Amino acid sequence: MHLLAAQFFSAFAFGLLASMIPVFNAETFIAATLATDLIDPFPLGIGLGLGQGIGKAVLFQLVRQGKKIPWLRKRNVPSKPSGPGKWRKRWLWLVAKAESLITHKKLGPVVIFCSGALSIPPNYPTTLIAGATKANAVIFSSMMTLGYIARNLIEAFLLAGAVSYTH
Repeated sequence: MHLLAAQFFSAFAFGLLASMIPVFNAETFIAATLATDLIDPFPLGIGLGLGQGIGKAVLFQLVRQGKKIPWLRKRNVPSKPSGPGKWRKRWLWLVAKAESLITHKKLGPVVIFCSGALSIPPNYPTTLIAGATKANAVIFSSMMTLGYIARNLIEAFLLAGAVSYTH
């Protein structure tokens, strides 16, 4: 039982790290730990998914609460050009579309789940955009976490099957 807990918490810790710093790749961690038989697929998928989901929830709250820091709100922002150019208009349209999808009552949870499970839309920008909107924090956190758990469990079991055939 202690080994299982150690495996889970190792995966959980890496999931937290990977969710905050995109350079740390969960898929590489899955492949490396399964290839070396360090962690079994089930605690790996659950631990990694929970760690990533909780890490994204923390990032979400950091963005949301960061907007309220007084010295950030009072800073002098340079004036913008008189009108947005063609590319800026496209960018603003894209951001507005992303915000409307994330905050949508029915589609929002699906989009957030897909972000965690498939990285479509990419989960790091999704987290930052969601934190800056009025998206429900509980729905965001739970759907992102469920998406990550599903993704990591599937990847871990698929890779475990592939790795076991090479032994």
